Amino acid sequence: DAVDMGEGGGRHHGGGAGTDRRGGHHHAAAEAGLGEGNGGMGHALLVMGAPGRQFVAHLVERLAQAGYYVDAARARDAFGRRLQFNAIEMRSAFKIDLIFRKNRPWSHEELGRRQPAELSPGVSVSLASPEDTILSKLEWAKKAGRSEKQIDDAAGVVEVSRGVDRTYIERWARELDVLDLWREIAGSEQ
Repeated sequence: DAVDMGEGGGRHHGGGAGTDRRGGHHHAAAEAGLGEGNGGMGHALLVMGAPGRQFVAHLVERLAQAGYYVDAARARDAFGRRLQFNAIEMRSAFKIDLIFRKNRPWSHEELGRRQPAELSPGVSVSLASPEDTILSKLEWAKKAGRSEKQIDDAAGVVEVSRGVDRTYIERWARELDVLDLWREIAGSEQ
């Protein structure tokens, strides 16, 4: 049985092994897989649309059945306050940040651009586009006072994702007020 990530569902951008500008781990393109073969310690991002309380309870249950640790009380609190919570795969320490979508134009568009994928046997999710993951990371970087980790993660996605839609990123980077950060990591292909 797959968890339906449709209307109430979400998007995810998976992390595999990789190196960022400082030599640490970064988010790899969706095609790299969801933590498989990365020696553990992968990281993923799942942004959920507007799920109901029942959906969140079902998701927590399905993730637990698939071998993930999830704090159910934290998940309920995150749902009520539109925050994030985590799920950690017990064998590999693969971490998923689960975030509730904001009610704004870009957030609606990024959710509409998601692509289906299987997180683990029986748990289906939707992958974020590399472009939307880059924008999300840049926005986090700005909110965290210029977080180098988030900037490195975004740069890593640019590095491993061939053919990103730079026009799309530039348009939304301007709207999200992260155009300076985008231009910093965009490289010479800008």
